[in-house]
Amino acid sequence: MWTKDNERHLYQRPKHSPKFHVWGGVSSRGAMPLCVFDCNMTAEVYTDILEGFLLPTAHTLFEDGFVLQQDNDPKHTSRHAKRWFEEKNVDVLQWPSYSPDLNPIENIWALMKDAVNQKNLSNIVEMKREVVQFWDTLTHETLTSLVESMPNRISECIARHGGLTKY
Repeated sequence: MWTKDNERHLYQRPKHSPKFHVWGGVSSRGAMPLCVFDCNMTAEVYTDILEGFLLPTAHTLFEDGFVLQQDNDPKHTSRHAKRWFEEKNVDVLQWPSYSPDLNPIENIWALMKDAVNQKNLSNIVEMKREVVQFWDTLTHETLTSLVESMPNRISECIARHGGLTKY
C-alpha cells in the first residue's frame, strides 16, 4: 500500500494480482462453450481444452467437418498440439507467422473487455461471472457478421501490405 502519510491511503495494489484466462471459439453456426481457467496455458492444457470444449460442439455444428483458425502461439503450433490435431483429424488453417491478427474472435475479446471494464467489479469471482455472462449473450447475428467479414479483412490487409486495418 502506498501512502502519503499514515492516515490516508493513496493507492493499493496486491503484490500478486489474481488472474484467470479464457478460451472460446466462434463460428457462423454458433459459439463453443467458454472455458475459464486459472492455470498457465501449456500445449497440454490447450489440447485438453480443445478436447473438452471445441470438439464436442464443433462435431455437432459441423457434421461435414471444420477447419480451425488459430494464431501462431507456440502452444498452438507445438509438436504436442500438431500430434493432437493429427490424431483427432482436425484441419488447421495455415496462417503465416508474424501476420496481422485477423481472427474475428479478437473483436469479441475487445467487446468483452470493454463490457467487463464498464462494471464496477470488486473481485475476480464477479469478473469471471461477467465474462461468462457476456459470452452467453453473444448473438448469432454478431457471430455471423464477424465471420462473414473475413473476406473484407483479408482484402484490406492485402491492400495495406499487412499494415493496420480498421478491424
